[in-house]
Amino acid sequence: ELATGDTIHAAKIFPLEKVAALLQWMLFQCEICFYQYQLNAGKDYSWTQYIDELAADRKMWDTVIDAFRDALTRLDFKPAWELDNLEELVQQHKNATLSLEDNETLVQRINTILGRFEAETDIDKVTAFRAVWDYMKKQDKDKLSLERMAACLESLLEKKLNGENAE
Repeated sequence: ELATGDTIHAAKIFPLEKVAALLQWMLFQCEICFYQYQLNAGKDYSWTQYIDELAADRKMWDTVIDAFRDALTRLDFKPAWELDNLEELVQQHKNATLSLEDNETLVQRINTILGRFEAETDIDKVTAFRAVWDYMKKQDKDKLSLERMAACLESLLEKKLNGENAE
């Protein structure tokens, strides 16, 4: 088990930016799982309320971070090294790397759009993100994706800039 301040040493398979993006994605998955846990435990609140509470409640945040650290320390790929289909796994890794690059591009696109909200409208980027996230969750939960997030943000920005009601 890792203590605070311990360092994990690993082979440099990906550039640092990709590792950071992957870790952010993994942490986001932990946040989503903890949100589901909270809902299953009887908490009745929106994602926005959950994020606000998570930001304000240090003990709650520590629970998510502990789960994240635990998941990272339990990663063990040694059994995969001995598999007969190791070549197939390597190919899947290559495909995942391409997917990660696509996600990185989408995240940059989303950040650019959110920056335009702050620069060109009276809506800050957090409010825009939360509005679109809540909208997407109400629609079809199977279609939650970065690509859809970017498209919805662009649509909202265009409507706001054209003076249309963006409800």
